[in-house]
Order: sequence, then structure tokens, then C-alpha cells
Amino acid sequence: MKKILKLDKGADEFIELIDKDTDLRAELCDDPTRHWFYLEVPGMRTAKGRMKVRFYKELKPGAPFDLQYGRVLACHLLNTRIKLNWQNCTLPKDQEQALVARFRKHFS
Repeated sequence: MKKILKLDKGADEFIELIDKDTDLRAELCDDPTRHWFYLEVPGMRTAKGRMKVRFYKELKPGAPFDLQYGRVLACHLLNTRIKLNWQNCTLPKDQEQALVARFRKHFS
């Protein structure tokens, strides 16, 4: 996981939350003027259940941050690098409409 986080040039700024019971709002100082990128992924299974691996990074004002970073990271985690370019994710119109119909049926 940490190797994948190195996709970001400022990856050394990612902080891993070790304690699963840590109150994230308290950790992030519950300050609405500060902005964060938060990542939570399933970790190892243990006798206590599946652990979560949590990372966060403060987005500093004026510092560059790739807005596609979350999608790029997900593509690497899911081993679907072909989807790094969003144009490879498009569907024909009829498949898209069928997918929309299934989505609406499920969530209505």
C-alpha cells in the first residue's frame, strides 16, 4: 500500500492512522478551513475481523494536488490500469441506459 501511495510526489506527507478507534475528526482538528485527502482500504483479516488501513494527507493551500489522484490510486489498487484514461471507461449508449435502469431500480 505504501508503495502505491508513492504515486504522489508528496507521498511522504501521507499519515497512516494506526489505531482503528482513533476519532478522525479529532485527529484532523475538526477545522473546516483545512482540507484533507482521506483513504480507507480493507486490510488483513484477523480474529477480530477485517482490519482497515487508513491514511490521510493535508492539502496545503497553494500546493499542487492532482484531483485525479483518488481515481489513479483506485486503478492501481484494483489492477485496472487501462482505466487510468477515463475514455477507456465509456460504454455504448444502450449498455449505459441499461446500467442506469438497474441503478434506478436498485436505489428507488
